[in-house]
Amino acid sequence: MKTAGIKRSTQPGFIGLAIAGIALVAFPFTGRAGMIWDAPRNITSDTDVSTTGTLVAAFNFGSNSPVNVNGVLFGVFNLPGSAINDLPVTAGPFTATPSPGTSMFGAPFQVPNAPPFINLPGSYRLLLSSGGTDIIPGSAFTLSINGLTAGHTYQFEWWANDSLPSVHSIVTATDGTSVTLNSNVSNTSGGLGQFVTGTFVSNGAPESIVFSSAAYEYINAFQLRDITGISTPQSWRQAWYGNTANSGNAADTADPYHKGIANLAVFAFLGPNQNPATALMSQLPQPQKGGGNFFYSFTPPAGVSGVSYGAQYATSLNPTNWQTITDSFSGGVHTFSVPIGANAQIFLRLTVSEP
Repeated sequence: MKTAGIKRSTQPGFIGLAIAGIALVAFPFTGRAGMIWDAPRNITSDTDVSTTGTLVAAFNFGSNSPVNVNGVLFGVFNLPGSAINDLPVTAGPFTATPSPGTSMFGAPFQVPNAPPFINLPGSYRLLLSSGGTDIIPGSAFTLSINGLTAGHTYQFEWWANDSLPSVHSIVTATDGTSVTLNSNVSNTSGGLGQFVTGTFVSNGAPESIVFSSAAYEYINAFQLRDITGISTPQSWRQAWYGNTANSGNAADTADPYHKGIANLAVFAFLGPNQNPATALMSQLPQPQKGGGNFFYSFTPPAGVSGVSYGAQYATSLNPTNWQTITDSFSGGVHTFSVPIGANAQIFLRLTVSEP
């Protein structure tokens, strides 16, 4: 979890401001350079399922029925079985093609009645209880995405989970660049695997992702979302700094133009179209007084996604004891308010975090 803060204090005749922490901004990139993968994340809850942008299609390998997880409906992607037939299988915009001389296979898993797997919501357990693979260990299969719109930005998300350690797979997806998931991080009964998202800008041609493993390249489910016009941290780094690495001028805490605003604060509070080189402190949300309260109230800029807003307050900075302020979120407006009461001074700090 990365955070960036904005501190303000109130006392008669004085408002102070300081920017601290980290930041990063998202901005669409252009051209065709394959998938830009985010870092793999451990499976924790059904909110792992992305709802950014607009759903194009979502499917579950090897399942017997559709399942709705976090508001996303995953359809059934039927795979033929164990007979070698070399044939591709298509569902919606996706086509799964096995390696030559082999076949695709999908089926429900045997699942344990053990934590942490058993503690997941039922619909998420169902999604993670089946999978698909090429039937020959050490082979690979290609998942092609068809019907894409040139110039649109898409997000692809996939899962690798087997909560029994008997089939413990390390699965790699390659599309220009590669990312690797562990299907059972703890390698124990009831253990959980990982998921990851990636983004790409389509040139209108099919997008092809190759899944491989030294064993079986089991994956459970995947979805495609159209996030055109929605900025992400990875795409912003690529656009402004020419790479996706969290280092150097593109680092989360960096302020390479010495504007006093870390990258994440620029993105979250000023929007994806704000050039960090021209960002001004005066553009940030301003504190307000009213009704006996000291508060922030703001609407996130259009196109901002993938960040969480928060705020804290303290009545002294020596020592400092920051307390969390509840977000009274309504109608797209974040409001963080603290009663002034008898306090001679109150310090407010806005925070923004990126998972």
